[in-house]
Amino acid sequence: ASQILDACLARFPDSTGLINEAMKLYSESKPARVFEVLTAAHEKSPDNAEIRRALVNRIAILRRNLTSRLAVVLVIR
Repeated sequence: ASQILDACLARFPDSTGLINEAMKLYSESKPARVFEVLTAAHEKSPDNAEIRRALVNRIAILRRNLTSRLAVVLVIR
């Protein structure tokens, strides 16, 4: 499934339907891939508000996760 999805995303990086499927498929197993998909979509369609919102939300999630991990490291030290 991921190979087919990735092939479709390569042809249509700003397809919101494909982006949604990628987010479902990769959110848990490959969160960096979701960021890559959203970045490619934003590069293709920078004026698309839906894509921009999804990218901003993903950045916020990554930031929270990084902040949480950093806090754990600092507590352990």
